[in-house]
Amino acid sequence: MNKHISVYMLPSSSLEVDSAKKLFINTPEINILTANNKTSCFDHSVLLIHSGVIIDTPYIQKLIWKKQREPILLYGPIGEIRVAFTLPCTDFIAYPFNKDELAARLFRVAPIHIQCSGGQRLSLSSDLLQGNLGFVSLSSPECDLLRLLVSFFPEMVKRETIFKNIFPNLSPKSRYPDVTIGSLRKKISSISTETVTSISAIHGSGYRL
Repeated sequence: MNKHISVYMLPSSSLEVDSAKKLFINTPEINILTANNKTSCFDHSVLLIHSGVIIDTPYIQKLIWKKQREPILLYGPIGEIRVAFTLPCTDFIAYPFNKDELAARLFRVAPIHIQCSGGQRLSLSSDLLQGNLGFVSLSSPECDLLRLLVSFFPEMVKRETIFKNIFPNLSPKSRYPDVTIGSLRKKISSISTETVTSISAIHGSGYRL
């Protein structure tokens, strides 16, 4: 999982940026910045936008609709959550922020990069995995499983850990995680001309990259 995240904010007031910066003043892994350039700000890790700004500014809405592959975390009054999810956002968080919740959501939506055996990288942003042949959409379990494998790299992820974190309602004897791994392997091969660092099955124990 990403060790450092650049977060560009489009706030409704500078006080919101100041409050976010204060939350992470002792957390070097998360860098809060102001998105003062309307176009280049979309090229960074995560865009954090006040829901009122996106709702009231057609220009920003237009940019975002064109940039749906970028991870976008909206924030604002909890009453705006329904409206927020009619827009192409990745997630929503209530404001004022809770530090632990904001950090967890930022790490959840931030892009991750996976190194291929031939030097090529795959990038996962939101539910879209990109390789040199294009994009492929992943299901929610596939996204979560890939992120979990990356976060444990190079260690093995035990089956118990997979069930606990991704499939808590399934029987420990379920083969669904294996089916998900198989689907993930096929999707990776469809967007890359190189072989990704193998998702290895450790018989009876788990998986690792």
